[in-house]
Amino acid sequence: MVSIERRADPWLFAVEDTTVQLTWSGRGVRARTLEVGERRIEIPAAPGPDALVVGELDPAREIRWVAGSGRGQTGAHTLASPPGRELFRFATVSDLHFGERSFGYRSTIVERPKPDQPHPERSTRAALAELGAWGAEAVVIKGDITHGGKPRQWDRFAAVIAETDLPVIMIPGNHDSGEGRRHEPGERPRQTDDDPPDLQPPITVAEARRRLGFEPVGPVQVLDVPGLRILALDTTVAGMRAGQLSHVTEEVAERAAEADTPVFVAVHHQLLTLPVPHHPPPGIPAVQSRRFLDRLQAANPAAFVTSGHTHRHRRRTHGTVVLTEVGSPKDFPGTWAGYVVHEGGIRQVVRRVAAPDILAWTDRTAAAALGAWGRWSPGTLDARCFTHVWPRRG
Repeated sequence: MVSIERRADPWLFAVEDTTVQLTWSGRGVRARTLEVGERRIEIPAAPGPDALVVGELDPAREIRWVAGSGRGQTGAHTLASPPGRELFRFATVSDLHFGERSFGYRSTIVERPKPDQPHPERSTRAALAELGAWGAEAVVIKGDITHGGKPRQWDRFAAVIAETDLPVIMIPGNHDSGEGRRHEPGERPRQTDDDPPDLQPPITVAEARRRLGFEPVGPVQVLDVPGLRILALDTTVAGMRAGQLSHVTEEVAERAAEADTPVFVAVHHQLLTLPVPHHPPPGIPAVQSRRFLDRLQAANPAAFVTSGHTHRHRRRTHGTVVLTEVGSPKDFPGTWAGYVVHEGGIRQVVRRVAAPDILAWTDRTAAAALGAWGRWSPGTLDARCFTHVWPRRG
């Protein structure tokens, strides 16, 4: 059993300046009191799986659980608000994998009975509804939209995004671009929804964009919003699982330098730091990553880079540049990310997809890799949720 199933308290998964998100597993939770600064919130006993967002809190306040005669300190705080006025909100999702029906290295985690709507469709639909309710004014989809680039998978994705009124920017991932990797010894291909088999070959990302009614784009997409320039980059290499940045480095530096605002860079592949990758999947080679980050920082030190691909949650810095990895809505812990742009900074919040059926499924996927996935993928709370103050531009 993995740690999510042993929680007696709700899991304090996400914090913002005035809200927190609590989630709990199928075993439910005992009654607890949440103490945030001077405010006490009673959390009644409840069955699960479920989630709760508690709002109207004060920024930068300590959070404690109060249970019985004991007092357990979580070590967490609500976030400080970035300096200045709030200007814009947007969200990201990644690694949707439309067409997938299973999870785990040997594809042993499946939904029984087989649902009419596979979990990638349900989780994406729920994530889009939740981030819209949170206040997002646009959404960036960071690749691996489909599991195999098949026309049917793109059509199902089109049906889901047709339900949102938000502007959508999408970039491809390796699964959309025909990574073509062979399965490792003992690895079984994950089950897909091609039942009966979809005999149509995969289509190119350009063909998929036309099919979805999106305009043709180059490898660098630019969206200027209040207080921020968003750059969405295509890092895919046809037929490869790893990615590259060398082909866009100079254009990104130019676009970042000419912006009179901070820049936010969205990519699919994570940027590696070591010459030899020390965990799968392969991302952007370290030499390319360092050169890209050096050029980006020199062009505009107020920069933020976020990726998908790994399905996990991490945060690090390269000089003044902040880098994050954010997981997928369809597997543990099952997430989307929100970004709040202020005059003097930006806030990232990562929330779990709160629909009970999705929580039940993503909790099951925590058992992948003999339970290691449930401990590896969530990362730490301060890697998921934090405030970043923009450095001054020299």
